This record gives sequence, structure tokens and C-alpha cells, in this order.
Amino acid sequence: MKLVMENWKRFTEQQTKNPEQIAAEKAIKLIKYNYNEKDFHEMVYEDLEDLVVNTYADHHPEEGLPDAEEVAAMMKELGIFEPEEEYDDLASDDYEDPPGYMPGEDRKW
Repeated sequence: MKLVMENWKRFTEQQTKNPEQIAAEKAIKLIKYNYNEKDFHEMVYEDLEDLVVNTYADHHPEEGLPDAEEVAAMMKELGIFEPEEEYDDLASDDYEDPPGYMPGEDRKW
């Protein structure tokens, strides 16, 4: 009887949630079950993003795709954060003559 009541409670909770919330919860649960933190570190960020989007679409009743905010929220819950892009600016010592090379014109190598 207790099992029946737990299943009924879970069923009624799912009825109050919209399909997007249900799909996001199922996607997060499935990804956490199938992948660990080491797997996340070995994957490229775009592949992780595709994994989240595709898993969400598989569990959405209308195969809808999540918007950028939903993807960010799911990835945050999974512990995956978008890497900040840092552009490599030349340091002052980069303009000095490298050893063993002929200096170019106007400090271009």
C-alpha cells in the first residue's frame, strides 16, 4: 500500500509540472546516471551542450528543444560551466627579440 501511495504522489506531482520541467528533470537524472565528472572533463564543451539538448528533446513529449536559459540551468545543475574565453594578448616581453631568430621589420616575426 505504501508503494502505491508513493507512486500516486509521484504521479500527481508530475501532473502539476509542465512538460519542460519534467523533460529537464529526466534529462538531468539520466545524464547523472550515465556520466561521471571524469567523463565531463574528457568531453568538449560543445559535445556536452549537445548531450544536454538531445537528452532533453528525447524526454520532451513533443520533442521540443530547450532555450538557452534552460540549457544553462541544466548544465549548472550538472556542475558543468561554460568556459570563459580568454584572448591571448601579447605581453611586453613578446615584442623582444627571441633568441636564435632574426628580428623582423616593425617587430613582426
